[in-house]
Amino acid sequence: ITAFRAAEVKVGEGTVFEWNPAVPTEIGFIDTQGKLCIFDYVSQVVDIVATGVSGFAWSADGKLAFVNAAGVSVLEPGQAVADPIFVKERSSDDCIGVNWSPGTSGQMVGFRLVRKGASALETFSALVLYSVADGRWYYATPRIASSGDPEVNFTWMRVAFEESGSGAYVPVTIPGGNIVIYYSH
Repeated sequence: ITAFRAAEVKVGEGTVFEWNPAVPTEIGFIDTQGKLCIFDYVSQVVDIVATGVSGFAWSADGKLAFVNAAGVSVLEPGQAVADPIFVKERSSDDCIGVNWSPGTSGQMVGFRLVRKGASALETFSALVLYSVADGRWYYATPRIASSGDPEVNFTWMRVAFEESGSGAYVPVTIPGGNIVIYYSH
């Protein structure tokens, strides 16, 4: 696509494209260089909205939550600069599986914080929820001990919210390489 060449974005077989639920002509994706892009197929324009991105999700009303080296940020439609909602405490921390709760009221952003510690005792993951209404985040699960780096790529295994928004589910690796679903309400 000419617009992709003009914006100097590159996509590959592993590129995930997601439609903006609030603007049906827009599709979001992370290019192979970690640029979060929005492509409008009517105007044939690609906007690069952030760099160094490893995951993103749309809200029902067109907000973007995304993960970068600093943590998790939210970008409102028309906003030039994203608002950080969670800042990593350690450079080895990772935020994965970012997702929005359904609907446009009582919105929450959920993601998994993975801490890779110096030992197995310091390594854990936890479900983190951010309330858009009150601008606060909190750990929704206790520290879940890791069985080491899982063989599963959790990047697109997002936090899943109940339709009512009252609970969230997150896949968790347990010793032996098995995966269980953790529920928080």
